[in-house]
Amino acid sequence: MGFLKRLVGVIFSFWFLLTFVALVAGAAALVVYRLHFVGGFSTQATDWSAFGSYIGGVLGPLVSFLTLGAVLRTVYLQRDLLRTQKDEFFTLSQQQIASLQRQDDQLQLSRDEAERSLVQNYLNSQFRLIEFLVDNQQRHADAMSSVVLKIMDLGRGDFTDRQKAAEPSLKEKEMAVANVKELLILSMQLSLSEFKATKEIKDLVGPCLLKITGNQPEPDGASPAG
Repeated sequence: MGFLKRLVGVIFSFWFLLTFVALVAGAAALVVYRLHFVGGFSTQATDWSAFGSYIGGVLGPLVSFLTLGAVLRTVYLQRDLLRTQKDEFFTLSQQQIASLQRQDDQLQLSRDEAERSLVQNYLNSQFRLIEFLVDNQQRHADAMSSVVLKIMDLGRGDFTDRQKAAEPSLKEKEMAVANVKELLILSMQLSLSEFKATKEIKDLVGPCLLKITGNQPEPDGASPAG
C-alpha cells in the first residue's frame, strides 16, 4: 500500500514537471516573438497565420518530446508496478504454501495423537481383560484344588480309587495354573512393548487368548459335537 501511494506521488510530480516545462516553453516562445515583432494585435489573417506557424513550429516538437517522455515514464512505472505485484504475489503464494504446510503438519499431529490415544485405550482394555482372566483362572484353580482335597479326604474307595477320581479335577487345576502363568507372561510382554497400531496388539494378544479360552473346561453334562 505504501508503494502505491509513493508511485502515485511520483506520477503526479512527473506530470507537474511536464506541465511546468510546457508552460515555460510557451511563455518563452511568446516573449521571443514579442521581442522581435512589436506592436498590438494584428487584424491581418496572414499575421495570425504566421504566428500560428511559429508557435506550432516551436512548441510542436517540444510537446511531442514531452508526450513521448510521459509515455515512456508511464511504461516504466507500469513495469515497476508489475514487478512489485509479481513480488507481492510470489510472497503471498509462499505464505499460503507455508500456511498449508503448517495446517498439514497440525492435521498429521492430530491424527498421530488420535492413533496413539486409540492404541493406549485398546491396550488398557486388554490389560483389564487379562486381569479378569487371571482372576477367573486363579479362582478356578483354587476351586479345583478344594475338590481334589475333598475327594482325597472324603472320597470312597482306597487311595488309588480316590486318586483316580481326583485326576480330572487335578488336571483342570494344572491347566488353570498354566493359563495364569501364560496370562502373566502376556501382560509383561504388553508392558514392555511399544505399539503403533491396535493390530499389533491384536496379533500379540489374540493367539494367547484363543488358546486359553480354548482350554476352558466344558460345562458339566456337555458332550463333544459328533
